[in-house]
Amino acid sequence: VPNAIFWSGEVYRAQTDYKQAKAAYLKLIDQYPNHQKTADAHYKLGLTYDLMGDSSNARVVMKKVVDLYPNQSSAKLAADYLKKKSGKKK
Repeated sequence: VPNAIFWSGEVYRAQTDYKQAKAAYLKLIDQYPNHQKTADAHYKLGLTYDLMGDSSNARVVMKKVVDLYPNQSSAKLAADYLKKKSGKKK
């Protein structure tokens, strides 16, 4: 079930239905906090916020990924995102 929820979020995001993508990622995070896809769901949630134009929440979520999942590939991707976005501000 968690994998299906994650991939439904991916499909919604690919279809630019960001509201539904956000809902899917949040559902996975809330209902399956210890599942292997939860770190990825956090990261994808951050990307979704960014696509929605909500850079503030995107940064918050990406920082959370780095803090909660330091040994996962999602944390590296989130850190790269944060570096890239902080570079654009300067």
